[in-house]
Amino acid sequence: MGGNVIGRERELEQLRAFLDVRGDSPQLLVLEGPAGIGKSTLLAAALAEATAARVLSARPTEAERDLPYVGLLDLLEPALGEVLPALPPPRRRALEAALLFADSPEEPVDGRAVGLGVRDALHELVRCEPVLVAVDDVPWLDQSSADALAVALHRISGPLRVLLTRRSSEPVTALEQSLGAATPLVMGPMSLGALHRVLHDRLGRSFSRPTLLRLHELSGGNPLYALELAQSAEPETDPLRPLAVPSSLEALFRSRLNALPPATRAALELLSVLGAPSLGLMERAGVTADELAPAVSARVVDYERSALRFTHPIFAAVVYEDLALRRPALHRRAANLAADPLSRARHLALATELPDSSVAEQLEAAAELATGRAALALAAELLEHALRLTLLGDEARSRRALRTAKAQLAAGEWQRARALLEGLRETVSAGPLRAEVLLALAETEHDDLAVPLLQEAQREAASDRDIRARVALDLAWAERFRAGFPHALEGTLSALQLLENDDLALRVDGLGQLVALASVVGDVRLPTYRAEAQRLAAQVAEPRLRAELTAVSVGRATEANELHLRSLAFHGLLQHWQERDELLAAELLWELSWVELWGGRWELAWSHAEQSRDVVVQYGVEKNQDYIATAWIAAHLGRVDVALAEAERGLVLSDEQIGFRPPLLQAAPGLVALWGGDAAAALPYLEKADAVARTLGWSAAGARPWTPDLVQSLAEVGRTGEAASVLQVWESDASRVSDDWSLARARSSRGLLLAAEGRLGESAEEFRCAVERLDAVDDVFGRARAQLVLGRVLRRERKKKASRDALQNALQAFELLGASVWAARTTSELGSIGGRTREHGLTPAERRVADLAAAGRTNREVAAELVLGERTVEGHLSRVYAKLGVRSRTELARLLR
Repeated sequence: MGGNVIGRERELEQLRAFLDVRGDSPQLLVLEGPAGIGKSTLLAAALAEATAARVLSARPTEAERDLPYVGLLDLLEPALGEVLPALPPPRRRALEAALLFADSPEEPVDGRAVGLGVRDALHELVRCEPVLVAVDDVPWLDQSSADALAVALHRISGPLRVLLTRRSSEPVTALEQSLGAATPLVMGPMSLGALHRVLHDRLGRSFSRPTLLRLHELSGGNPLYALELAQSAEPETDPLRPLAVPSSLEALFRSRLNALPPATRAALELLSVLGAPSLGLMERAGVTADELAPAVSARVVDYERSALRFTHPIFAAVVYEDLALRRPALHRRAANLAADPLSRARHLALATELPDSSVAEQLEAAAELATGRAALALAAELLEHALRLTLLGDEARSRRALRTAKAQLAAGEWQRARALLEGLRETVSAGPLRAEVLLALAETEHDDLAVPLLQEAQREAASDRDIRARVALDLAWAERFRAGFPHALEGTLSALQLLENDDLALRVDGLGQLVALASVVGDVRLPTYRAEAQRLAAQVAEPRLRAELTAVSVGRATEANELHLRSLAFHGLLQHWQERDELLAAELLWELSWVELWGGRWELAWSHAEQSRDVVVQYGVEKNQDYIATAWIAAHLGRVDVALAEAERGLVLSDEQIGFRPPLLQAAPGLVALWGGDAAAALPYLEKADAVARTLGWSAAGARPWTPDLVQSLAEVGRTGEAASVLQVWESDASRVSDDWSLARARSSRGLLLAAEGRLGESAEEFRCAVERLDAVDDVFGRARAQLVLGRVLRRERKKKASRDALQNALQAFELLGASVWAARTTSELGSIGGRTREHGLTPAERRVADLAAAGRTNREVAAELVLGERTVEGHLSRVYAKLGVRSRTELARLLR
C-alpha cells in the first residue's frame, strides 16, 4: 500500500493495522477530512493492497442519492452470482427485486428483508474469506442502500472490515451511527515536503521555495486545492505578487471547469444531472466521447466500472449549481433517457416547477411503485413533489398531504410527518378526512397520549362507518392500560359491529385484538370468538390473513389444555411460513414458545423464543413483549443472570414504548428470587404484578401464571391468610372459564397451605390429587413441583420410602425439563432422607468449574478462564449442584472447603 500515496505514512500505518483481518469481529474505520485532502486516493490505495480480503466497494454520487439501492448494487453486483443461491427464499427474493434482478413482486418489498438479505450475503462471503466493504463519500449513499447496510452490518460477525470516507464538514450519517463506535482516521494538512512531491509528480515541474510556501499556505496543505492553484500559476511567479486564485472554493473549481471547451461543459451539465451514467447512455443523449475527452484529460471526469463520474463531487455540485434556469430542461431530458420508472419520475418532478395535476398524479403512481420496492425515502420524496405541484385550492391537496405524511411516517421521518399532520389538523374542516388525520397523528404517540387524539377522531368520523370502526379499534387498544382491559374488550366488540363484511383486513385485526383481550380478561365468550376466527379463516383468500386467523383460533396456551394439539397446529403454520414471511414466522414462534414452556419442552421453548426475538430485533422492530417469553423460560431453566437481563431489557423498552410495565415482566424477577430460595425478596415483584393485573382487569387465571408462586411466597413468610385469599380468587377465576390447567395448579397451592398449617395428612392427599390432575393436563413442571413438596410432606410424616419415591419421580422430571435449580433442590431433599441417593463423584471438568464458582467467580468469569461457553458452565454447575445436593454457591463453597 502507498506506492502512489505521498506524505501519509501515519495514515497508511493505521490503515494497515485496520486491514489486518485476522481478528474475528467486524471493525469500522472512517476516513474523514476536508474536500480534496486525499481521502479517495488513500482509499484507492487501501483497496489495491487488500489482497487478503474480498473487496466490495461503492462510489455514490449526489445525483444518485435519491435513487433506491444504487449504492447497494455497486457493492454487491460482483458477488451476487455466488451468494444469491445460498440466501433464504424471502431474503433472496427481496434482494433480487430491490436490485432489479427480478420482476417487481406483487407484494411490496420489505426493506428490512433486503437488509437481512445483505447480511446473509456478507455472511456467506466471510465464511470463505475476509471481506472489506468500502464506501467513498458515504453521505451521498442513497438512503435505501444505507438502511440495508445498517441492518446487515449491525448484525454480522466474522472477519469483516468496513471502510468509509466522508468530508469533515458533513454530519455523521445514520449508517455510521447504527454501526456503533468507529475508529476515526482524520486526514490533516500535508507537510510542505509532501506537497512538493505531489506537485512535482502530478505536474512534472518544480516550484521555487517561496512559491511553494505560498501554495502550501493558500491551499491549507490540501493537495487538490494546491494542484488547482499550481496549475494556474506561471512557472516563474513573482514572489511579491499574490497568486492568481479564485476567491472561494466554488470559484476555484469553476475556474478549472471554465478552461474546458463549451461542448465539454455542456456534456458535464448533463452528467451532473444523470449522476453516473454509462458512456452508451451519454452517447444516446447526443454526447460523444470526443466531447468528454478534455474533461477526462483535465481529471474532471473519469471512468469507473463502465460509468462516467466526476473525479470529485464538488465538480458535480458546482456544475449543477451553475445550471440555474437550465436545470428543469436538463431534468426533462434526463427523464426521457431514463429506463427505470422511478428515476424517470424523479427527473420529471425536478423538471416541473409550476403546479401540474397530471404530473402530480404520475408522481403518486411512482411513489406507490417505490413503496413496493421498499424505497420508502424515495416514495416520500416523490409524494412531497406531488404535493408541491398541487394547487392550494385543489380538492386533492389535503388527501395528498395526508398520504405524504403517512409515507414520511413509513420512511421514519416522524418530524416531517407530524408537521404535515399538524398543518392538516389546523386546516381540514370537520368530518371523516379530519378523523383520518387525527388517526394518523395518533400513530406518532404512545398509547396514553394517543387517546385524546383518537377520541377527537371518533367524534369527527361519525358519518363514516369504516373510519369510525378503525378509530374505535385503535382507541380500544390504546385505552387498555388507562381504562382497563374489560373496557378495551367492549370497545373492540363495538368496533367490530361497525365493520362491513368486505373489510376483511380490518376484521382480522379486530378479531385478533378481541381474542387477545378476552384471553386476558377471562371472558366466557372466548370460545365463541375463537370459533369465529376459525370460520372467517376458511373464507379468507389472502394467505397471510388466513394464517393470522388460524393462529388466533389456536390461541395462547396459558389457559389451554390440549397442548400437544396446539403445538402441532403452530408447527404446521411455521412449516408453511418460515420460508415465506419471517416476521409472521417470528410471531408464530413467540406464541409456540409459550405452548412448549407449559408443555414441558423448555429447551425447545427457549430456542423458539430466542429465535423469534432475534428475528424481530434484526428487523428493527424490537418490542418489550419480545423479552417476556425469554425471561420466563430462562427463569424456568435456572439461567438466573439471563432471566434477569431479559426482564430488565423488557422493562426498559416498556418504559420507552408504552410507559407501562407489563405484569408478566414484573413477575419474572420474583420467580428468580423465589426459586433461588428467597421468598421475602420475591414478594414485592409478585405482589406488584398481581396488583397491577387486577387493577387492569386481568381476570383470567391463565393470564396470571405467577399466582401459585405468590401464594407460596406469602405462605413462606407467614402470611397464610393473605395467601388463602389470593388462592381463592385465582380458583374462582379459573372455575368461571373451566381452566383445568390453572385449577390443577391451584390444588398444589391448596396442599402447600395445608402443610403450612401443620395438617400434613390432608396436605399429602391434596398433593396426590394435584399430581393426578396435573398429569391429566400434561403439566410436567407443575406435577414435578407437586411431587417435590409431597416428598417433603411425607418425610415430615416419617414415610421415608414414599417420600423417596415422590422425590425421585420429581428429580427425573426436573432433569428431563432441564430445570437445574429444581433438580439440585430435589437432590438435596433426597440427601436429607438418608439411605442410598443418586449422588456421584464430579468429573474433572465439573470439579474445575465447581472450584472457580466456589471461589466467587461469576459464570462469565468461569467461562472466560476455562475457555468455555456460559451455557456450558451453567450445565456443569447444574450437575454439580445435583450431585452434591447443594442449592447455591454459598453452600457449594462451604461443602468444598
